Amino acid sequence: MQRPLSEIQNCLAIDPHFFQGGDPDSNVYFWHSFIDLPRSTDEMTTATCQMMISWPYRNGFLGRDEPLGVPESVEEKLALMQELSKDWAPLFKDLVFSIPEDTDLREIVLADWPPERGAWDNHNGTVSLVGDAAHAMTMCKFALFCLLLDGFANVLSY
Repeated sequence: MQRPLSEIQNCLAIDPHFFQGGDPDSNVYFWHSFIDLPRSTDEMTTATCQMMISWPYRNGFLGRDEPLGVPESVEEKLALMQELSKDWAPLFKDLVFSIPEDTDLREIVLADWPPERGAWDNHNGTVSLVGDAAHAMTMCKFALFCLLLDGFANVLSY
Protein backbone atom coordinates (compact mmCIF):
# COMPACT_ATOMS: atom_id res chain seq x y z
CA MET A 1 0.00 0.00 0.00
CA GLN A 2 1.10 3.57 -0.56
CA ARG A 3 1.62 5.77 2.50
CA PRO A 4 2.37 9.50 2.48
CA LEU A 5 5.82 10.16 3.92
CA SER A 6 4.25 12.50 6.46
CA GLU A 7 2.31 9.54 7.94
CA ILE A 8 5.26 7.17 8.34
CA GLN A 9 7.94 9.28 10.02
CA ASN A 10 7.32 7.54 13.37
CA CYS A 11 7.73 4.16 11.63
CA LEU A 12 11.01 5.23 10.04
CA ALA A 13 12.24 6.31 13.47
CA ILE A 14 11.72 2.74 14.71
CA ASP A 15 13.44 1.13 11.72
CA PRO A 16 13.87 2.16 8.08
CA HIS A 17 13.26 -1.41 6.91
CA PHE A 18 10.76 -3.34 9.03
CA PHE A 19 9.46 -3.97 12.51
CA GLN A 20 7.37 -6.71 14.02
CA GLY A 21 5.79 -7.57 17.31
CA GLY A 22 3.26 -9.62 19.14
CA ASP A 23 0.38 -8.75 21.40
CA PRO A 24 0.90 -10.76 24.59
CA ASP A 25 -2.77 -10.44 25.56
CA SER A 26 -4.23 -11.85 22.33
CA ASN A 27 -1.26 -13.66 20.76
CA VAL A 28 -1.76 -11.64 17.57
CA TYR A 29 1.38 -11.08 15.47
CA PHE A 30 2.12 -7.86 13.51
CA TRP A 31 4.63 -7.17 10.75
CA HIS A 32 5.24 -3.89 8.90
CA SER A 33 7.90 -3.29 6.26
CA PHE A 34 8.90 -0.77 3.64
CA ILE A 35 9.15 -2.10 0.11
CA ASP A 36 10.08 1.19 -1.54
CA LEU A 37 11.22 4.42 0.08
CA PRO A 38 12.12 7.53 -1.88
CA ARG A 39 15.68 8.79 -1.72
CA SER A 40 16.28 12.35 -0.57
CA THR A 41 16.80 13.32 -4.22
CA ASP A 42 13.49 11.77 -5.37
CA GLU A 43 10.34 13.75 -5.92
CA MET A 44 8.20 10.91 -4.57
CA THR A 45 6.01 11.79 -1.60
CA THR A 46 4.88 8.27 -0.75
CA ALA A 47 6.41 5.02 0.42
CA THR A 48 5.29 1.53 -0.53
CA CYS A 49 4.61 -0.56 2.57
CA GLN A 50 3.34 -3.99 3.42
CA MET A 51 1.68 -5.19 6.59
CA MET A 52 0.76 -8.58 7.95
CA ILE A 53 -1.38 -9.59 10.90
CA SER A 54 -1.80 -13.20 12.01
CA TRP A 55 -3.70 -14.74 14.90
CA PRO A 56 -4.16 -18.12 16.57
CA TYR A 57 -6.47 -20.47 14.68
CA ARG A 58 -8.22 -22.09 17.63
CA ASN A 59 -11.56 -22.40 19.35
CA GLY A 60 -12.22 -19.63 21.85
CA PHE A 61 -10.05 -16.97 20.21
CA LEU A 62 -11.68 -13.55 20.76
CA GLY A 63 -14.55 -15.34 22.50
CA ARG A 64 -15.65 -17.16 19.34
CA ASP A 65 -16.74 -20.79 19.52
CA GLU A 66 -15.09 -21.73 16.20
CA PRO A 67 -11.59 -20.90 14.94
CA LEU A 68 -11.44 -17.52 13.22
CA GLY A 69 -10.62 -17.74 9.52
CA VAL A 70 -9.93 -14.96 7.05
CA PRO A 71 -13.06 -13.13 5.93
CA GLU A 72 -13.98 -13.01 2.24
CA SER A 73 -14.62 -9.33 1.58
CA VAL A 74 -12.15 -6.45 1.89
CA GLU A 75 -14.53 -4.69 4.27
CA GLU A 76 -14.70 -7.72 6.56
CA LYS A 77 -10.91 -8.20 6.43
CA LEU A 78 -10.32 -4.58 7.35
CA ALA A 79 -12.88 -4.76 10.17
CA LEU A 80 -11.15 -7.86 11.55
CA MET A 81 -7.72 -6.21 11.36
CA GLN A 82 -9.11 -3.25 13.27
CA GLU A 83 -10.72 -5.52 15.87
CA LEU A 84 -7.43 -7.35 16.37
CA SER A 85 -5.47 -4.10 16.78
CA LYS A 86 -7.94 -1.94 18.74
CA ASP A 87 -5.97 -2.19 22.02
CA TRP A 88 -2.48 -1.76 20.55
CA ALA A 89 -0.17 1.17 21.18
CA PRO A 90 -1.27 4.21 19.15
CA LEU A 91 1.49 4.04 16.50
CA PHE A 92 0.65 0.46 15.54
CA LYS A 93 -3.10 0.84 15.95
CA ASP A 94 -3.04 3.95 13.74
CA LEU A 95 -1.19 2.05 11.00
CA VAL A 96 -4.03 -0.46 10.85
CA PHE A 97 -6.90 1.99 11.27
CA SER A 98 -5.53 4.25 8.51
CA ILE A 99 -5.52 1.53 5.84
CA PRO A 100 -7.56 2.91 2.93
CA GLU A 101 -10.77 0.99 2.25
CA ASP A 102 -9.73 0.36 -1.37
CA THR A 103 -6.50 -1.44 -0.35
CA ASP A 104 -6.01 -4.89 -1.84
CA LEU A 105 -5.98 -7.04 1.31
CA ARG A 106 -4.67 -10.54 0.66
CA GLU A 107 -4.51 -13.76 2.60
CA ILE A 108 -1.23 -15.64 2.79
CA VAL A 109 -2.03 -19.34 2.67
CA LEU A 110 0.74 -21.69 3.71
CA ALA A 111 -0.88 -24.43 1.69
CA ASP A 112 0.34 -22.49 -1.35
CA TRP A 113 3.92 -23.47 -0.53
CA PRO A 114 3.99 -27.20 0.17
CA PRO A 115 7.39 -28.77 -0.38
CA GLU A 116 7.58 -30.76 -3.58
CA ARG A 117 7.77 -34.47 -2.81
CA GLY A 118 11.23 -35.80 -3.56
CA ALA A 119 12.70 -32.35 -4.21
CA TRP A 120 14.93 -32.33 -1.13
CA ASP A 121 18.31 -33.94 -1.68
CA ASN A 122 19.97 -34.72 1.64
CA HIS A 123 23.28 -35.50 -0.11
CA ASN A 124 23.42 -39.09 1.10
CA GLY A 125 22.51 -38.16 4.64
CA THR A 126 25.15 -35.45 5.06
CA VAL A 127 22.74 -32.46 5.12
CA SER A 128 19.55 -32.03 7.11
CA LEU A 129 16.85 -29.41 7.34
CA VAL A 130 15.73 -28.66 10.88
CA GLY A 131 13.40 -26.27 12.61
CA ASP A 132 11.85 -23.47 10.61
CA ALA A 133 13.87 -24.33 7.50
CA ALA A 134 11.96 -27.60 7.16
CA HIS A 135 8.52 -26.09 6.62
CA ALA A 136 6.78 -23.07 5.15
CA MET A 137 5.98 -20.19 7.49
CA THR A 138 4.35 -16.80 7.36
CA MET A 139 6.77 -13.89 7.12
CA CYS A 140 9.48 -13.52 9.72
CA LYS A 141 8.31 -15.50 12.67
CA PHE A 142 11.92 -16.17 13.56
CA ALA A 143 11.24 -17.27 17.13
CA LEU A 144 12.81 -20.70 16.74
CA PHE A 145 15.74 -19.28 14.77
CA CYS A 146 16.41 -16.87 17.63
CA LEU A 147 16.30 -19.76 20.08
CA LEU A 148 18.72 -21.66 17.86
CA LEU A 149 21.16 -18.73 17.89
CA ASP A 150 20.78 -18.43 21.64
CA GLY A 151 21.46 -22.15 21.97
CA PHE A 152 24.59 -21.91 19.85
CA ALA A 153 25.78 -18.95 21.94
CA ASN A 154 25.31 -21.02 25.09
CA VAL A 155 27.16 -23.99 23.61
CA LEU A 156 30.04 -21.81 22.45
CA SER A 157 30.36 -20.22 25.89
CA TYR A 158 31.36 -23.57 27.47
